[in-house]
Amino acid sequence: MRYTCYMLISSRLPSVCCLFTLCLFLILSFLSSVAGVPRIYTHTTMIVAYALRQSRFIFAAIFILIFLVSLQRTFLPNINPSPQLSLYSSSTPYDPNIPSSLPSVPANTTANSTLGFGAILAVSAATSKRRAGLLWAANLTAIEIVIPEQPVWTDEDLEAFRKKEGSRIDRGSALAWLGHLNALKWFLGSGLETALVMEDDADWDIALRTSQVFLAASALRSLLPSHPNYWANTSSWELLHLGHGPENIDSNLFHRIHSHPYMNYTDSSIPLPTSLDSSTSDLLHNLAVPASTRLWHRSYWPLGSYAYAVTRASATKLLTHYSTEKTVAFDVALLEACRDRNWDCWTLEPGLVNEFKVPSEIATVNAGGDVGNENIGELDEDMEMTVNIRCGMRQPGFWVEESDVQGRKEMIERAGMGLCPVRVETNE
Repeated sequence: MRYTCYMLISSRLPSVCCLFTLCLFLILSFLSSVAGVPRIYTHTTMIVAYALRQSRFIFAAIFILIFLVSLQRTFLPNINPSPQLSLYSSSTPYDPNIPSSLPSVPANTTANSTLGFGAILAVSAATSKRRAGLLWAANLTAIEIVIPEQPVWTDEDLEAFRKKEGSRIDRGSALAWLGHLNALKWFLGSGLETALVMEDDADWDIALRTSQVFLAASALRSLLPSHPNYWANTSSWELLHLGHGPENIDSNLFHRIHSHPYMNYTDSSIPLPTSLDSSTSDLLHNLAVPASTRLWHRSYWPLGSYAYAVTRASATKLLTHYSTEKTVAFDVALLEACRDRNWDCWTLEPGLVNEFKVPSEIATVNAGGDVGNENIGELDEDMEMTVNIRCGMRQPGFWVEESDVQGRKEMIERAGMGLCPVRVETNE
């Protein structure tokens, strides 16, 4: 009842004040006219007359101000402040009940063909049969991928890369590391400002370009210092982990994530919690992240290099500090740079890119095999789908043989309409 009375009074207050001020103005005008022609001119009556005349002008100004406020309340009642992204920092107490979603998504959310980066680079050996599946997935989603050609690595190259004493890296991991360095060198030679580097077994959702990237980049721009760049100010980040393995879950997880700024945002294309892999589901649950929500946070344990973004400055640092063996694998080197060297790294949970479950090239090389023996176009239809991806573009249902030109054309049209070849559960 008290709340109702308060709302009623507050909604009518400008009109009441306006009427009251108008009455005072009329009274003062009358008194001023009477005091202005006194029968006996004294010092006191002159002061009173002067004060009344001045009061008229003051109350006239107040009347006009309140009248304008009343008009605003009457004719513009539905104007509200623009919706804000939910931004939490170490100085803001965490409350999982606070809504954390982006404003309504505009009709045109499609990113450009390089997803807002200068280029998308794929690390792929010249003989890898994974290229066919990777490039077909790129065609289906109208994404432009550059594959910097790698030299034929020799034993001398591997020997120069390895530690002189106490080397722990296997041959397959060393070759993969050299492939990443080769892509970074291509990027620096291109003159571009940013690049997304992915491995050739990367998989992504059918909505990656049409909505997922827009939402992720919008949230990042709100999280980091304001800047017109699509992926925020490049001086405020060095690595963006958009495709990675699970974050390490320990007793310090909650404090570690919330001791830095972080951002939740809604994305309806995320698989249901029951469809996420257990590590990701546990992580989001422990951090009280709602369903259909992604989380940007400062990286601590970003294991996996399925897809990561670099700037010219960070690519230079990687080539300077990690051009030779420093640990057992390149993704571990990225992890240590973020965790131990305090690089400005940010991780998206769940990631937009994940690892398509094909035979490991590293394991194949270590076993003495040839990566060229794999044929990604002929996969078993019962093969496990990519985790954390609702409708993965590398799944067998999308594959059409290169010789079937009409079939490929029709599949591209279906993918362009967002039609997934398998039934997917939605959050909507």
